[in-house]
Amino acid sequence: MAAERLTLLFLLLACVLHFPVGSLRTYRGYKLFQVTPTTDAHANVLRQLKEESHEMEFLTGLKRNRVTTFVVPPSETSWAHDLLVDHGMKIKTSDLQSLLDRERQRVRSRFAYAKAGRTKPPLSHDDYRDLDEVDKSLGRNPEKRVIIVEALTHAREWIAGAAILYVIDQLLYQYKMNDGDARRALDMYKWIFVPVANPDGYHHTWAEDRMWRKNRRQMHGCVGVDINRNYNIDFKGTEKRYTRNCKTCVYAGPEPFSEPESQNIKHLVESNLSRLQAFVPLHSFQQALFAPWGFTKERPTRHEELDRVGKLMLQTLLSFGKKYEYGISLDLLGYPVSGDAADWVFSMAPWSYTYVYELRPGNYSSCTFILPPEEIVPTGKEVYASLMTMVREMKPVETDHDEDN
Repeated sequence: MAAERLTLLFLLLACVLHFPVGSLRTYRGYKLFQVTPTTDAHANVLRQLKEESHEMEFLTGLKRNRVTTFVVPPSETSWAHDLLVDHGMKIKTSDLQSLLDRERQRVRSRFAYAKAGRTKPPLSHDDYRDLDEVDKSLGRNPEKRVIIVEALTHAREWIAGAAILYVIDQLLYQYKMNDGDARRALDMYKWIFVPVANPDGYHHTWAEDRMWRKNRRQMHGCVGVDINRNYNIDFKGTEKRYTRNCKTCVYAGPEPFSEPESQNIKHLVESNLSRLQAFVPLHSFQQALFAPWGFTKERPTRHEELDRVGKLMLQTLLSFGKKYEYGISLDLLGYPVSGDAADWVFSMAPWSYTYVYELRPGNYSSCTFILPPEEIVPTGKEVYASLMTMVREMKPVETDHDEDN
């Protein structure tokens, strides 16, 4: 039976804190600024803003001739606007609260529909699902080579969780339809899906603050650790200016694996290390596929094989009409990523196929993390098809652990 060939592993931590539902944080007066630095002087002005402001949040990397998107609070809107204009930069602005209001109104309408007894199937893909809804559709399986796919490490990246549910649904459905790709994927591999790697943070984005990124750890006047900076590789290294400050959205935590969420992924990976074939985190937004490493421009020994498969996955993504890119963080984002899950997993399993998705929208879009639900199925199709390309193209891996099994 197809369901028996698929492991749907939903990691809810024993120490999850369920915060009471309060009123959602308001972003009245907050603006999304989008600027394309075309000169070094422009880039330096944006770096100045990033380093001097404790309130602005940069949502994308900072590179010449690429759109930079950042959130500006009401108290800094005027001077930031004037500074950019004075340096000859064109600014596209959007009202953040208006985007959030439209999304919230749609969600309320859906819940009202469900309360009236007109519920939709648990894995319909026309809208995002809160934590309780995700928790309703999940089973178990035998020992094979393992592929781990995880999402929602960053709580506000709702499209990642929606895409992973679409992939699960399609694998089961296409297997039942006797599709060759799905048959190969489920007959050859054990799939472990972690739809919500950061349950407290994800719950918080529904209950109180839609733009929240980190977990909900309480400490010394600060809240939250960026789980994807909490792994034991280049910990607080190349990003140290930001990852050491607990008030930033990329705070790495007091020490590696200080957080229950990263400990969960660590345990999951180590429990399956000898059979690990692939590790694939889903994030948003950028429309890119990243290979190791995130913290340096050095390439791993197997980079040619990783790039061979990764570029074929990229071709599959491009076939759906959206512009995706393939490469490493420093080249595509313009900044290093320290202490992230993918790099740590690859350091533990250098034989594995490890890729990080940054899903829709592209960095030019003002939607940022507030992607309309109409994009769920198209995004899910891109991810599913490119994962099937990965399955077709991966070579059998041999590890030092094989002889022990």
